[in-house]
Amino acid sequence: MTPVIGIDFGTTNTVVSYFKKNGKLRPMRYNGEDSIPSVICFRSKSEWIIGEDAKKLKGMYPEACVESFKSNFRDKDYLYEIKAINGDTFRYKPKFIAQCFLESLMEYVSDKLMKEFGEPEARVVITVPAKFNSTEKEITRAAAMGTNMAELKLAAEPTAAAIACQYNREEDNIPFDSVMVYDFGGGTFDVSVVKKEKGVFQQIAIDGDKYLGGNNLTDKLAHHIMEAISEEYDIDFPWDADELDEDVMSFDEYMSNRSQVWDAANQLKEDLSTEEERDIQVSLKFNGISEMFEALYTRRQFERLIEKDIRHSIELVKKVQQEAVQKGVDNIDCLVLAGGSSYIPMVSELLAEALPDMEIDSSEDCGYMISQGAAILANSIEDIDNMTQQITNVQMGIKITDGVTYNKFKMLIPENVALPYVGEDDFSLSRDNQQKLEIAYYEYDVKNYPGVIRVDENGVEEVDVLILDLPAGLKKDEVKVHVRFMAQTDGSLDISADIRDASGKSLVNGVATVTKRSELE
Repeated sequence: MTPVIGIDFGTTNTVVSYFKKNGKLRPMRYNGEDSIPSVICFRSKSEWIIGEDAKKLKGMYPEACVESFKSNFRDKDYLYEIKAINGDTFRYKPKFIAQCFLESLMEYVSDKLMKEFGEPEARVVITVPAKFNSTEKEITRAAAMGTNMAELKLAAEPTAAAIACQYNREEDNIPFDSVMVYDFGGGTFDVSVVKKEKGVFQQIAIDGDKYLGGNNLTDKLAHHIMEAISEEYDIDFPWDADELDEDVMSFDEYMSNRSQVWDAANQLKEDLSTEEERDIQVSLKFNGISEMFEALYTRRQFERLIEKDIRHSIELVKKVQQEAVQKGVDNIDCLVLAGGSSYIPMVSELLAEALPDMEIDSSEDCGYMISQGAAILANSIEDIDNMTQQITNVQMGIKITDGVTYNKFKMLIPENVALPYVGEDDFSLSRDNQQKLEIAYYEYDVKNYPGVIRVDENGVEEVDVLILDLPAGLKKDEVKVHVRFMAQTDGSLDISADIRDASGKSLVNGVATVTKRSELE
């Protein structure tokens, strides 16, 4: 019996669920915790720890610790400057950090499975946000490859949450037809309507904000605390490290102080979800002098800081509901809250105000629903593509020159189409014997930025750049390079290219090797 695992690989926290040997679906505890902080601390270049143990070392070794690395998957050039506890210095891309994190996680999982099942490998489903682009999904898959997985698939977070909702409702003999998922995670906010029809969980409508997550709410609270510290001690404690005056505190002190403030703000955010007010204490150091900042914060103070963001999420919910109605889904069984920031009381209050007739499922298990749904999918991993039906939430395309319009966006894959879907186009050579061709491709958030024409406008973002190695001897006036973009069932891209003559026929020796710039180290 091969064990099955569902992993909600979160920006702030990661949750693992699995079916125990007795058939019960449960979270897998990691060092005693159901939720694993997505934090890694490097003891050296080749040795690291993850989770709560790594988080505890952040204040003492801020340059050795990395968190929220998933948020930087979309930045192809991002590098973390790391100084390990032993003094090693090195630079790693976010995808390598993710690989290290998942490697340690799966080592632990394998040990647990070996003890319970006598089998270290597992069939695994890892979830990704609905607003992740193809490159971010591919990075997630690549980071997981090489770990102890018998088989690996990706699934959209809202689909996993919907599947867990159906699983729980069926256990209670409650009918299930469609569900809206409000997923406020650490790094992104997504809202989706998922409908079950003929055994298939179909995405009906999707929207969200890839730049809005629980970490943004923590940032606002941390910024407010730093301003209070500046006033309390009559110093300049800037949000941006580039503005640091080292006469006030050294850079190492600044990094440690900022880490302590952010952690205190994050804990305060969680505490104010269950309490009306909370005292905080933050240990600081200024030029070798230790201080203890103390303050009382109320839930209302926090709500004033985040109200604009929460109301923005509610507007996206209403847009998705209207889109679902237009597509014939006007009876949604319930709205399910997923993601840690969904616990914030203001979320439920404003959702109830905006959707007075809809049942809101805000159970204490909302933080585990995504990993539970992933485990259910892993239990039927060989049939996952037939159980789920994703749709595109953005347009994908390339840039072209059209008359006097340069850098014009040309759509190859539209929004709101079922996956898989193929978009393709022909590209010309600029000279004879050209052996390398670079093609940038983009995603366009047409729902939130309608009317955009050029790729350098708001709403259009470069996803990656293709580097095509071409055979020698091609004549620019006699051939075209035909590139095929296939958006697969999980939203990742399979890209291929071949050389065709003027009639459109593929040349016998016309295969082009395709590499993405993000894949180059």
